[in-house]
Amino acid sequence: MAIARPGGKAGPFAITIRQAGAKSVRLVPSAPIDSKNLDHAARVATHCLRLGEDLSEFHALIEKEAGDGSYDGAGGGRLLRSPTAYEDIVKSILGTNVAWSQAVKMIHSLCKLGVMEPATGIMLFPAPADILKAGGEWLRTEARVGYRADYVLELCHRLESGELDLSPVDRGELAGPELKKLFLSIKGVGKSTTHYLLMLHGDYSHLSIDSATRALMRQVTGRELKDEEIEKRYARWGRWKALALWREWFTSSGWVDKVAK
Repeated sequence: MAIARPGGKAGPFAITIRQAGAKSVRLVPSAPIDSKNLDHAARVATHCLRLGEDLSEFHALIEKEAGDGSYDGAGGGRLLRSPTAYEDIVKSILGTNVAWSQAVKMIHSLCKLGVMEPATGIMLFPAPADILKAGGEWLRTEARVGYRADYVLELCHRLESGELDLSPVDRGELAGPELKKLFLSIKGVGKSTTHYLLMLHGDYSHLSIDSATRALMRQVTGRELKDEEIEKRYARWGRWKALALWREWFTSSGWVDKVAK
C-alpha cells in the first residue's frame, strides 16, 4: 500500500504487509525509509487492520454459539478500513447502488488522480484538491461515477473550505450519535452507508441493510425477510450484531470465493 509521509511535503512511500504470526504482521518497505516514516507506517497499518481493537467479547459469543469448541478464535472479525475516514467515505459513495465490480472500477479510475509511489507504481488515494481540480466532467466521463460525482465534489469542497473536519474521526474522538450525525450530514451517505461507516469505527450496534443483505437472507433462510425480521435475527448479538451479520456473509454467501476469482 502507498502511504503519505507525515506532513505530506515529500512523495509517498510503499509498504507490503505480511502475516508474521497468529496475531502479528510485518511491514516490508519497498525502499529504505527512516525510523520516523517506519513508525508512521506502523500507525497506519495498525489503524487500517484494526490491530488495537479488542474483539474478545465477540469471539466469546461465537464460541458460545458453536457450543462444541470448534471455534478457534483465529483473530477474525476485523474489518479493513482506509488510512482516513475521507477515503472510506468516498469509496462508500462510489459503492452505492452499483455492482461491486463496477464500484472497484470507479475507485481504481479515481486513484489515477493520486500521486504515484515511484518504486512500485502504486497510487496514493487522491486528496480532495486533486478531485476538485479534475472536476465533474472528468469524474463522469473518465471515472464513470455518474450521479455520484456531485456527492464526491461536494464532500471535497466541504473539506477544502474547512466547513467539514474529519480529523476528529480519524483520531477516534467521535463516537455514537455524534459520529452517526456527522456521517448522515454528508450528501450521498444514507442510513445503510452510515451504519457501514460506523462499523469501520468500532460501532457494530446498527445493521447495514441493503439489497445485498436482503439477498443474503433469501439465500440462508430460503425466504424473503422484512427489515424488521432481519433486525430480530441478529438482536441476540447485542452491540456486535452488525459484525455477526458480516460473519454470516463471509461464511455463507460464497462472496469471498467470487471475489478471489
